[in-house]
Amino acid sequence: MKMKWHDILRLAVLNLWRRWARAVLTVTGVVIGTACIVLMVSIGLTNLKQFNAQFLDNASLTTITVNNYNFGDGSANTLKLNDELIEAFKTLPGVKGVTPQLSMQCYMTAGKYENQWMTLYAVDTAVLSDIFQLADGQLIDPQSDTPQILAGRWSLVEFREPNASWDTMEYDEDGNPIPPDIDWFHTPMRLYLGPKGGAGEGVPSSRRYEAYIVGVLKEGNDFSYNSYIDLKVAKRILSENRKLANALGIDSGTYTTAYIFAESVDDVAGILETVKGLGLECSSPTEWIDSVMEEQNRQQGQLSAIGMISLLISAIGIANTMMTSILERRKEIGVLKVVGVSIARIRMLFLTESALIGLAGGIAGVLISYGVGMAIGSGSEGATFLGMYFDAGMKLEIPFWLALSAIGMSVVVGVLSGIYPAWRATKISPLEAMRA
Repeated sequence: MKMKWHDILRLAVLNLWRRWARAVLTVTGVVIGTACIVLMVSIGLTNLKQFNAQFLDNASLTTITVNNYNFGDGSANTLKLNDELIEAFKTLPGVKGVTPQLSMQCYMTAGKYENQWMTLYAVDTAVLSDIFQLADGQLIDPQSDTPQILAGRWSLVEFREPNASWDTMEYDEDGNPIPPDIDWFHTPMRLYLGPKGGAGEGVPSSRRYEAYIVGVLKEGNDFSYNSYIDLKVAKRILSENRKLANALGIDSGTYTTAYIFAESVDDVAGILETVKGLGLECSSPTEWIDSVMEEQNRQQGQLSAIGMISLLISAIGIANTMMTSILERRKEIGVLKVVGVSIARIRMLFLTESALIGLAGGIAGVLISYGVGMAIGSGSEGATFLGMYFDAGMKLEIPFWLALSAIGMSVVVGVLSGIYPAWRATKISPLEAMRA
């Protein structure tokens, strides 16, 4: 008797249906194992996605920060980070742009409000035009001679009425202080170099400059916490207030910080090596991204291992169910052999049954995983799970390939679990089976 493929499938389904209670319990084990591995892997993928989003939003992989705090004191490097060196940086292979950064303390007023100690960072705003992220307003016009300012939120918050107490500060629903109600883009401001009251006796006072805030920086970027002014305008202010600048310790020709922007991530390592060879301190996010990615992979491996253990336990359940089924169906196996069904077809029958258990459990496990993922992602607050923090509303990442792989793995586990029981079934003697 030759049993066709559709006969094997129909008989396998019928056999599982006749023992549906046991089949359901076995399938449940596969469901738990599949859901566990899908959720564990998806948690790792979600954490990696969240990290990538936060990393790319807060730092540019092609940005190199150069620092030099020793200006010829003999204790370390004597190379000055000045305009000549900045121009040399621009000629390095793979460099897209370079800007020094000069900080200067200022006093500003906007109507009845004042910021007594505002730090303005002077940079080449044309180079940083692709880096600045605006919440409102526009970028600084590099051709303008009027002091234009890109303001960070915390600089705006520090504008207060004279002698006002910090206790009067208002806060939003997230607990962040609210800047005063000022029409920032249309209110002319008075800008003075140095703190309110000047730099001390015998030091000339600053000239007064009319300045405008032209843009407010979006929060979250590394450059969003400070306020910026164009380097060309800042140098003019320092030149017009030279004695005051000297008293404040501001040297317009020497910098403590510079930013080098590489053409691509592949160019960063070479630029870092060259700059460090000059004895300057420099850093890039790419220097620690490898260690972070290694940690991410380690966590992903641990989560996958947890899921695999659950799936292994379900495999043992399938093998146990199939072995029990064989013992109960010895007569049936004997009859199949007597009527001429080949050993290969009998083996295939039991493998099909175990594969169907794996398939049903895999599909159900994936569907449950999607449901759990939606439930987890609907939270309105951040949460920590397995040592990893997830932002509020973060959706679990369950890509199609993961779902498909989990179902395929469940089927494979089912088949592997059924190999030994199927082999045992083929070894049963027809005569002994008929007497049983």
